[in-house]
Amino acid sequence: MAFVDLMRLAAIASVVVIHLYHYYGATANVDVIGLVAINAFFVLSGFLLSNPYLNAILKPNVALPLWREYATRRFLRLYPLYSLVVVTTAAPFLFAHRHHGVSPADVIAHLTFTHGFFPAYAQSAFNVPLWTMAVEVQFYIILPIAGFVLYYMSRKMSRVGRRNVIVGSIVASAALSLIFRAIVYKYTSAIEDLEVGIVYARNAIGCAGGFALGIGIALAKIEGVRPSRLASSGFILLSIGCCAWIAASGAQTSNLYGVHVAYDFVCAIAAAAILFGVGLGDFPELHTIANLPIVTWAASISFGIYCFHKPFSLLAIHIFSHRLHPGSILYGLAVTALTLGLTIPVATLTYRFVEVPFLKKKRLFEGPPVSVEAETGTAAAQSSFA
Repeated sequence: MAFVDLMRLAAIASVVVIHLYHYYGATANVDVIGLVAINAFFVLSGFLLSNPYLNAILKPNVALPLWREYATRRFLRLYPLYSLVVVTTAAPFLFAHRHHGVSPADVIAHLTFTHGFFPAYAQSAFNVPLWTMAVEVQFYIILPIAGFVLYYMSRKMSRVGRRNVIVGSIVASAALSLIFRAIVYKYTSAIEDLEVGIVYARNAIGCAGGFALGIGIALAKIEGVRPSRLASSGFILLSIGCCAWIAASGAQTSNLYGVHVAYDFVCAIAAAAILFGVGLGDFPELHTIANLPIVTWAASISFGIYCFHKPFSLLAIHIFSHRLHPGSILYGLAVTALTLGLTIPVATLTYRFVEVPFLKKKRLFEGPPVSVEAETGTAAAQSSFA
């Protein structure tokens, strides 16, 4: 799984680079990199979190994960640092003379992961990247419910039948995401507010295609499907082709209805092609790189980097916008230096003193899949999930 950490680190680094890139006054459109990186988060979540549910559905002697343990693990992994980030990065805006529209209601919406349902909050100036956290949490809620339904729906089927149910659900999820986005953009275009459409289209339903692709790759891994070197090359080319289409179409800036509907899913395909073609492929040299100490250290603090970099870049803009010419190389370098100079130490400290203590507690709720026979009774496992 070291490649997954490497891919997540690359995705977060790409988001940070794209955000800093715009401060240099460059005109080339490289937002495709950030769009693919964001959708890579969803593909990776689908890949990582679906494994115990897929095993339970496919293998008759494996029980579903206990929902309380699942919820506790997700909470301990995400919420301690996330809540700290929300409170500390919103505070300067709340107490400033002009706080740029940030209100206590905005903070509450972020703390409850409901900001994605309100365009004014989702586009809040204090920490824009946090919109992805709301999408992730929505997926965390949907996944065990879907696993529960598929588990009981396919109990009396053969393994082939259970696998077909999973594949059908994956395809249906991807189709649902495109249909949902088509409806959202159709009605938001009527009021000519693209920003509103983007917010409403980017939730766990609108981004379900990315999660579904990740689940599909997890299923392939369980089934022992691995790409050959030649097939891996094909998937790499597929990813490049998707990126080329996104760049050529303009993605979010396009005036074409079909592009708005499809671009996030195409980005997810680009990320999924890399995860399957390279992550599951025969590339031992990449796994060696992924296990280097500096890479594992950077991966460990990457969540903090993702959460803190944007507020610190806003601070840098506030400091340098009146001292240097915005859009100049010197201005970009100054913003980059201060942003990274603050983000990396803060991410390191919060990892050590916030994430690590809760990750240790999280491991108390982890363990290998438990067979139904090993439980005190099948009914106990079922009732605990209900």
